Amino acid sequence: KLGIDGQQVRYRRRVLGIISAQPKPKPLKKIIAEAGELPTPPALPIAPTERRFLVDQLQFRRAGGSFPDTEDKKLTAYLEQALAEVYSKSKQPIACPHCHSRYTRWERRSDSSALPRFKCLTCKRAFNRLTGTPLKQLARDRLPAFIPFLSQQIPYEEACRHLDICYPTVQSWTKKFRKWLLQLDPTGKWEAKVRLGIKTRPYIRCPRCGVDGEKRFFSDSPTAGRRLFCPACGSTFSVSDAERLAQQKVRLEIHYDPGKVDVDPVSAHQ
Repeated sequence: KLGIDGQQVRYRRRVLGIISAQPKPKPLKKIIAEAGELPTPPALPIAPTERRFLVDQLQFRRAGGSFPDTEDKKLTAYLEQALAEVYSKSKQPIACPHCHSRYTRWERRSDSSALPRFKCLTCKRAFNRLTGTPLKQLARDRLPAFIPFLSQQIPYEEACRHLDICYPTVQSWTKKFRKWLLQLDPTGKWEAKVRLGIKTRPYIRCPRCGVDGEKRFFSDSPTAGRRLFCPACGSTFSVSDAERLAQQKVRLEIHYDPGKVDVDPVSAHQ
């Protein structure tokens, strides 16, 4: 409006002694020094059906780098056993997936390589161990290699790179396995161990401006570890400094979940 640049305005304000509308924030090092020795905040309680995430895990792979192994061995073993049972060649009759009757029998087939087929003597319908599961029409030979990636806290693109399959396939398989896990265990305990493709946002009180709420992942330092960015004051700080000064652990909440499934546990139970 005055036809002058910002430097002249700032100089004139200093001459007139006008206090800046945005005073320079106190250096974070000084805040840490004034706080002194503070105890490590306790870990947040996590329910068995709540998804656990690692705050230090990167969400994007650096050029030439790789993601650390975050596989949950228990989930992998659980799914491998369930997969072996589904593709079992045993002729022992199982409950009918349609009416849940135990009055079933094995039906002889000319093709011995196919999965055993059964017939329900109550509803008169035929089925096999894949009936009622989301695993139909999946590439059976690729599934054992895919299962260990389900619990990894990595994006779909990383799984595509390792398995040499396309993004839609990884997304579809992830959704189907999460749905199947809810069928196998309606409590959701095992489905909550799936982390593939899920991205999170950190929440904690800013140690500089005191604003509590959503922060952004900023970078990763070899010495200080994961760093966060506060949108309120524009400052950056390490996770360890924020947790010590705020006396609370960083809370990670899901903001992107392309593999989410909405299944009623009661109706999904076979």
